[in-house]
This record gives sequence, C-alpha cells and structure tokens, in this order.
Amino acid sequence: IFDVVNRGRKTVFGLNSSPRNTDPGAPLDPGNGFLMRHGFTVVWCGWQADVPFDPNLIGLQAPDALGPDGEPLTGRMLCQFQSNETTNLFLLADRQHDPHPPVDIDDPNSTLTVRDHPNGPATEISRDKFSFVRVEDEQIEPEPNHIHMPSGFEAGRIYQLVYHTEGSAIVGLGMASVRDINSFLKYGSEEAGNPCTDNIDYAYALGISQSGRFLRSYLFTGLNEDEENRMALDGIIPHVAGGMRGEFNLRFGQPSKDVCFIIPELFPFTDTEQTDPITGETGSILAKLEERDNQVPKVMFMNTSAEYWRGDAALIHTNLVSMNDADESENVRRYHFAGTMHGSGNFPPETIRVMDGLKGQLPYNSVDYSPLMRAALINLDRWVSGEAPAPDSLHPSLDKGTSVESRTLKQKFDRIPGVD
Repeated sequence: IFDVVNRGRKTVFGLNSSPRNTDPGAPLDPGNGFLMRHGFTVVWCGWQADVPFDPNLIGLQAPDALGPDGEPLTGRMLCQFQSNETTNLFLLADRQHDPHPPVDIDDPNSTLTVRDHPNGPATEISRDKFSFVRVEDEQIEPEPNHIHMPSGFEAGRIYQLVYHTEGSAIVGLGMASVRDINSFLKYGSEEAGNPCTDNIDYAYALGISQSGRFLRSYLFTGLNEDEENRMALDGIIPHVAGGMRGEFNLRFGQPSKDVCFIIPELFPFTDTEQTDPITGETGSILAKLEERDNQVPKVMFMNTSAEYWRGDAALIHTNLVSMNDADESENVRRYHFAGTMHGSGNFPPETIRVMDGLKGQLPYNSVDYSPLMRAALINLDRWVSGEAPAPDSLHPSLDKGTSVESRTLKQKFDRIPGVD
C-alpha cells in the first residue's frame, strides 16, 4: 500500500488506529496491526515539491523549469489568505509551505483584494496599504517572502494577492515519482536494489484529502503506465477529495493549495465522459488511461458528508447536462460515508480541534469511520486480485431522489434552536 503523504505527513496508519507520529525515523506504532496482519508492505516517498525542509516531513526536491536560454521562469502567482484571527503578516505560501517571492517587491502592478465570501464581490486594496517584508527580531524589514499590511488582515475575510514571481519548480515530477517507485517495487530486480523483489503482488495507493486530489490528478494525467508500458498502480483510493484536483502539474503550481472556487475545481469531474454545459467541453478523469490497453486501475472514490456540503462531491457522479446520475466506469466504485466529517472523528466529541485549534459553533462530529476505510482496502484487494467484485457504489442519487440541493434543507435546519 503506497501512502500518498499529505503535505509531507504519513496518513495510512490511521487504518491501524495508530497514534500520529511525524518522525520518519521513529519506530512505527503498529496500533491494531491491521495492515501487517493482512500482509501489506507500506511505502512512502516524497512527491510534493513545496514541502518545507523539515526532518519530520517527506517532500520532493524538484528542479526548476528553465527558459530557452537557461533563465528562470517568471509569471503571475496567486496567493489566498484567510485567518482565524486578525493579523498583519502572511507568508507568501499556502499553509507555511515554501514561499514564492516576488520579482520586484515594489512592483506597482501587484494587487490585493478582499471579499467576505468566495463568490462575493471583491474590493481592491490600495497598493500603498501593503508591502513585501520579512520579520526578524520582531522588526519588519523589506524582503520578498511575506506580505505585510499595517492596518491588518481581518479575521475571516478572504484576501487574494496577485503578483509576479520568479522560479517554477517542476511540480508534475511528483506524479512520476509515485509511478516510478511503485513500478520499481513491483517489477525491479534484487540486483537493481529492490528490497521487495518477487514479494509484491499488487500496488495500491491511498490518498486522503489533498493527497486524494493528487490521485485524481494522477489519474487524469494518465501517468499510471511506466516506461516499459506496465501498470504501476493496480488500485487507487482517493478519499475525501470530492470533485477536486489541484495545482499538481502546473507552472508555478502550489500543490498544497486547496482553495475552493479556484484551480482545484477543474473539469472534468466524472470517471465517464462528461460535458460542461457552459463551455461545451467534454472529458473524463480516466480518458487518457482508457486510450491505453489494460492500464486503468481499479478506483474507489470515497467521500464524507463534508465534501457534499462543500459542494463538489456530487460532481463526480452527476451528468451536468441532463442533471441526473452519470454513468459509471466498470473500474470504478463511488462511496459516501453518510453523516461523517472530512476527517475521522474522536469520542468524546471535541469542541476545539486538537490538531489546529479550530472551533466550531457546535462540537465536532465524533464518528470514527476507520472501520469503513479498512473494509474498503480489503474490498479493493479482493477486486483487483479477482477474488470478488467490489460492493456496488452507494451515494446520493438524483435518479432515486436521495440527492437534493443543499438550499432545500435550510428550512429544516432553521428549526434547530441555537444554530445559525
């Protein structure tokens, strides 16, 4: 099982209900031993080029793309910022990843806008109200890795900065690294240094959230065929990725970024051919792989209720023209973990999320759905090996009337006292 690390952090041992441990060199806590009891070899490798250097994180050192004369590339960059507390300083990166400095800190064409909702109107902030700075010994000095606004970025508001940057890592090499390590472990010889020669029957990948979006992009790119035309991954589980992808194969891409209503929500969304009713464009996530013989892995797209409320999970099984259920590939299953949140819950319910300090109006969902994750992996293994077909897809259905527009439920929620 290949664990597609999430922003440099291991995730697969959640199936073992193991305590989270970010130290790559520390002994692994086997937890309930699920993966070991079922004979899985667990593999990690770096794939994300903007993971900051940290001995506790697994990243990829990717080279920069260069121009025809060997010069670094320049181009426009968009950073989005939103804080739980008022602040006057942000790193020019997503979630404290490697920053992308501007070419010119005094560029008058750099723009900053603010809005209250992703779809709301934007107000431009005057260029003299913000600057590019660094903070050293609590002193603010000109430097290209941060944006500073003395009047402050207000809590909860959405700020978008557009500026020119220099240097573009080839972030798409992350897909090649995932393909190549799995291909090597499946097919490589002992003489070539393969520690798993003749011990790997099938290769599966699990990606959760950001890593699940990466796997959707990996499928769309059609890169699951190695240089000798062999299938690298036999089965793939993109979990809680919804209908999103991301900046995983773009010039000036920020693989960490998951901002809704921007790059992650890219057409197409389904595993069978889909038409965009606005542009007329057609396509599917698996189209490039289907052009090659026998190179389509078995795929289980799994989502929780959070991705449906977010608004994009339903896109993976919706015909956008007829607004009924989309057809399904024979190599795909789609599952909805009803009544659950993006990450598996804890009991007793948390009022403040331990991992990041976030607090909601109500306690967090406490449903631990790790048993469903374990069942999905076993079902995938049986499906790939030919032992048994995977259980039928189960998700909200337009055809059956179990999928409705979220706005139609507003009156029901309005009846609950104390909920805004």
